[in-house]
Amino acid sequence: MSAATKFPFVIPLIRIVQYQRGDVCWRMHQALCIDEILQVIFDICLESEKKSLCCLARCCKAWKDPALDRIWGTLLSIKPLLTLIPDTSCINRTIVIGPPSSCPNLTTFYSYARRVKRITCQQNVTLYPSALSNITGSVNDLIPNLAFARIDANGWGELQTQLSTSTKLRTLELDLGFNKERVARNAIFAVKLLTQVVKSTELDCLSIRGTISDDFIHPLKSLTFLRSLTLHVSNSLTANTLMTVSTLPNIIELDIQAGKIDVEQLSDAICAGSHQFALFPSLQNLRIRAHSRVADCIIRNLPSQTLRTLRIDAAMPAEPPSAWSDVFRTIAAISSTTLHDLTIEHSIDELDLDDTQPSPFNHFRLDDLRPLYKLPLKRFILDTLAPPDLADCDIEELAKWWPLLEKLELGAPATSECLGDQWQSKITISTLAILAQHCRKLEHLVVNMNTTSTISLENLKTHPQPHPLRQLTIGSHCPQKPHLLFPYIDHLFPSLVEVHSGIEQDNSD
Repeated sequence: MSAATKFPFVIPLIRIVQYQRGDVCWRMHQALCIDEILQVIFDICLESEKKSLCCLARCCKAWKDPALDRIWGTLLSIKPLLTLIPDTSCINRTIVIGPPSSCPNLTTFYSYARRVKRITCQQNVTLYPSALSNITGSVNDLIPNLAFARIDANGWGELQTQLSTSTKLRTLELDLGFNKERVARNAIFAVKLLTQVVKSTELDCLSIRGTISDDFIHPLKSLTFLRSLTLHVSNSLTANTLMTVSTLPNIIELDIQAGKIDVEQLSDAICAGSHQFALFPSLQNLRIRAHSRVADCIIRNLPSQTLRTLRIDAAMPAEPPSAWSDVFRTIAAISSTTLHDLTIEHSIDELDLDDTQPSPFNHFRLDDLRPLYKLPLKRFILDTLAPPDLADCDIEELAKWWPLLEKLELGAPATSECLGDQWQSKITISTLAILAQHCRKLEHLVVNMNTTSTISLENLKTHPQPHPLRQLTIGSHCPQKPHLLFPYIDHLFPSLVEVHSGIEQDNSD
């Protein structure tokens, strides 16, 4: 079989030269001698499929290493790597290694392991003790260039722990699971892994999901280089654990689920003499799931004027919007000059929306948001199942609060399935003209409105510069003929690229 038939995709990269004696020689194009161009081509092949890279690795010695580096750079399973170890088999989705018939030759395993930079451990591995010592005995890091490692709930074990450590490791994701039968075993390996990481590397990002114990406190407080921390550990996140990690000096990004923390215990821990300084002294980006009192207690004790991005997820059962007023005042006090991105996720039980007369206490009103009016927001997202109870005049006031808005979302697009017919949005299509006038940097907008009002292009204020809005989503269950609405939108926002509609269209003549 000729090279042209075996590797048809390579034809654009090479040219054929016919010698006088009739022999055919494949010669690489001179452009491919430039390493940057070759790397770009290989990256494109990686984006499409690894099959092309496998063929490229067999073409010539010059292409072998860059192709293999990409093929093995990211492994979504440890199986391909472990199958390079002699005496390895896979039985019922479990990888079995050993017992070795003799001292195995691991040269091939090590040669490919050095190419791996990202790995995910998600399979059970059965190891014979002698096999483990043969694999780990001669080297410090099994995967010396590893930068990212993830261990799923079903993938914990001694070998997986060894595979997930490296002096170059920067990101570590640990899923302990919530299964009571597995959690205790997984936690033992996780604590051991974190202890090794503390000694061997300067970890940047750590994510833990599942159930943790107090045994995690010691390795966690030693991760002084950590810049990003995610703790989705449900009921097992205690005030003591939170106080421990709050002293880490370099945490910039924090994502915690604190829905089960006792606010009284948290307040006592903060007031204790060992926590005289602000929590998370370098924090800039925070995502927190909690009830209002816990969120207020944490945010109140953050350093002043450092927070840039904040997302609050109301813990279930969600409290009414009015319960968050103190939290909003606290946010305004500590971030009056720095907070640019604010997201509020407030989901209530859909059963509450099935009532013929939905409770007005489920809807955010302008007075609920008023404490935030001085913030220099560029992005504001109100992610609520019940759309906010706002009118056109409220939107105008809100737009004057935040004239620099680039992204604005006011509730998910409403549908008749989740809202009773008794509830109608007070926002009309006039709101679009208000936002076009006052928010001259707005590029993304999601809004629920009543589209039954009269549409007219007359008396619309024109601006010398076209409005930059590019994405618009309108939610409504009030019929409106699109051929009347869309010319109005196009007049206001000539730069629109995407328009999404939750509108129930009236197709009658």
